[in-house]
Amino acid sequence: MSFLKRLGWPMMRAETATTVGSPSASATSSPPRSDPHQPRPGRRGRKVLKTFGMVLGATFVAVAAMVLITWHSDFWQLRDRLVHIHDALFGDYIPPECRTDATQCVRDRATGRLVPKPRPPDVTRRPATSDCQGPEGLALHCQLHTLFDYFNAELFEGRLPKALITLQRKEGAGGFYWHQRYRKAEGGRIDEIAINPNQLGIGSPLWVASILIHEMVHMEQAYFGKPGDNGFHNAEWGRMMKRVGLHPSSTGKPSGQQTGTRMSHYVIPAAAFERAAAQHPILKNERLAFFE
Repeated sequence: MSFLKRLGWPMMRAETATTVGSPSASATSSPPRSDPHQPRPGRRGRKVLKTFGMVLGATFVAVAAMVLITWHSDFWQLRDRLVHIHDALFGDYIPPECRTDATQCVRDRATGRLVPKPRPPDVTRRPATSDCQGPEGLALHCQLHTLFDYFNAELFEGRLPKALITLQRKEGAGGFYWHQRYRKAEGGRIDEIAINPNQLGIGSPLWVASILIHEMVHMEQAYFGKPGDNGFHNAEWGRMMKRVGLHPSSTGKPSGQQTGTRMSHYVIPAAAFERAAAQHPILKNERLAFFE
């Protein structure tokens, strides 16, 4: 106790025990404490700088992501992807054919998505090889476009837009599809379907037609499905192939894989493609108009 007395313990105890309203209360009470909710000097400035730094960092990350996405990307493909993303989040995706005239669209019962109205197939007139006799050198393209229109009506309900069919050499590929590849002089764009010319000599017209259907399925998926990234042939594409009578295969045989980056196919016996092909005069010939 003597030690506590030397330190003034009784005096400190007496001071703290004073009651409110006593003459010594104002003299012994501690100074008022500051409001904890009141911002301290400098705190607001630091908060502004922190917020500005976060916004600046997020902007930099977004710009860097856009640069990586658009690097070596086709503008029109990127635009369609952004439209897909926007419409998937905020509404229905409207196909290009229906953007100018919405009355040309109907809602697919299976998927609930808007699709162009199918055109009735013209089964009364099926062009034969003789219908493509014209200027020298145009007969082959006439045959390919004739087959495109025929199979579009027979296998795809006529809902695919017109495509520019070209002859392109690409090692290891029988053909390829390029969405919105070419610009039109009157405005707009058109897809490209390319056939490798070496397939005209090593394959029958039926095989060349199956390559055309293979690429038309890619076209169908581009407009009405979800294509795989970087040319990957996904399971959805495989189901579309089987629907039209072609079986996906990495080797072109039943033992091959059904998905992958480099894919071929084989004809399913007595399925939709084989039945439709058997009815067209062009595919009854041994060769198309030109071959290597």
